[in-house]
Amino acid sequence: MKQLLLILLLCSLFGIIQAQDNPNILLIIADDMGADVTPGYGIGRNLPTTPNLDALRASGVTFTNVWATPVCAATRATIMTGKYGVNNGVPTVPGELSTDHKTIFTQLKEQTNNDYVTCLVGKWHLGKSNDYDHPNEHGVDEFMGVLKSGVADYYSWKKVENQQQETCNEYATTYFTDYAINWINKQEKPWLMWLAHVTPHTPYQMPPEGTYSEGHTGSAAMKTYLSMIENMDYEIGRLLENIPDEVLANTVVIFVGDNGTPPNLVEGYNQGKGSLYNGGVHVPMIISGKGVTLQNKEVDEQINVCDLFATMAHFSDESIGEKGGLYNSLSFKHLLSGDEGTVRKYNYMELGVKDGFPDDAYTIRDSQFKMIQYLDNAKTQELYDLIDDPYETKNLLEGTLTSTQQARLSMLEEEVNRIRTGWSCNDGILNGDEISIDCGGDCGDCNVTSIPDFLTSEAYAVFPNPFEDQLNLSSLEVNAEVTIKVYNSSGQKVDEVQQTSASNIIIDTKNYQPGIYYAAVHTIENQSKKVFKLIKK
Repeated sequence: MKQLLLILLLCSLFGIIQAQDNPNILLIIADDMGADVTPGYGIGRNLPTTPNLDALRASGVTFTNVWATPVCAATRATIMTGKYGVNNGVPTVPGELSTDHKTIFTQLKEQTNNDYVTCLVGKWHLGKSNDYDHPNEHGVDEFMGVLKSGVADYYSWKKVENQQQETCNEYATTYFTDYAINWINKQEKPWLMWLAHVTPHTPYQMPPEGTYSEGHTGSAAMKTYLSMIENMDYEIGRLLENIPDEVLANTVVIFVGDNGTPPNLVEGYNQGKGSLYNGGVHVPMIISGKGVTLQNKEVDEQINVCDLFATMAHFSDESIGEKGGLYNSLSFKHLLSGDEGTVRKYNYMELGVKDGFPDDAYTIRDSQFKMIQYLDNAKTQELYDLIDDPYETKNLLEGTLTSTQQARLSMLEEEVNRIRTGWSCNDGILNGDEISIDCGGDCGDCNVTSIPDFLTSEAYAVFPNPFEDQLNLSSLEVNAEVTIKVYNSSGQKVDEVQQTSASNIIIDTKNYQPGIYYAAVHTIENQSKKVFKLIKK
């Protein structure tokens, strides 16, 4: 473990100081592992030993406030599409993801002119069990794994590879890891490896000897469950140690859980997988590697697993950061380096009726309060103060709300209605019919500075506003020498034009991304400056 930690720390430093190509992305998903059974989260007491996850945590960022859906298929769909279940058609299990939705596999290829190659190893669970090429139809270059929710036997399971199914008699987690190592080490282009383990999902079977520790306590199921997590940790370490240092230096490593811990094994929380309480949605997420300049840091900002879509895309396309994200997915790339940026005001999750989960419901939270709304005949509603009551033991609606609590409940109801019927105006993302982030269209006036009387109040003006393919600078001082510097909403300079003796200057803005810009007009002669706030449609 110490050797792996040293490698990860050196790779992190190497990634900072070297200019690299588009980064590789290694996404590792654990099945049925909530934050409560993950070391470092301070929730459960009966925990596995995970030296390799510990090494990732020491070399990167641990996110302490991440929500996934309460069931596995829905989480996979929302990560893959950057959309909530209400928008991608997979709010629960089982679910079939339509090819109408662009996946992260396709997104990476399109935005980099096919620079990425992609592979999905392990659990798919987003289509029919006999649709062997369904992953490929969603942009996956190479798939090997299981199409169903898991395996019936970890030592004898149905493997799909090259659009064919056959029985594999090697322990599934070991086989997945071997396949990932072999595939990664054959690549010559940037890659995305989506490694979706089926462990520690049922059936609970002891893994190969030597890959877990002895002496676990609790029920027989709990002992085996913890051993399976330790085996996965062992295989994560083996995978990382078999990636060449120079490749690992250009790789972002993401570890995340797909839903909460099973109810019979949950630690600390009253509810687990299959519920919208924190025990069902609170999952671990650790990120280390290329571009992660923070080390051994915890981040408490609200994250939705769908935010992984925009964040992974943002690694190779900075314009995504200028738009905040894509669809329902808010990029949190800035949090990996401690930079300023937009964070979630609200987090949303849902669970549809299917396959033994009877509670058709949704939930939303802000920085303090969480509302759960059931869609039963009684339209049952619950409200919790997560600061005073993080384990959700007291439904505030069973008593009389204070004026503050009532106001916050009303805000949650209003926001969740927008999320479920259209696009939020509080998500920090340029989506829907907005002309800039969270303004314009259905979101109302952007309050953009206008200059209708420039002829009498200013020596020059920038127009039109909002603009599309070009900006015009009109000057009353025909011989004035001016410099125009254009900045995006993040403060990055995107353009600069200097011109002498011209009454009208045209700036080509075809390649500008939609959003807010600031045009700073400098008059060289008297060193004056005027800044205009503008919008690209």
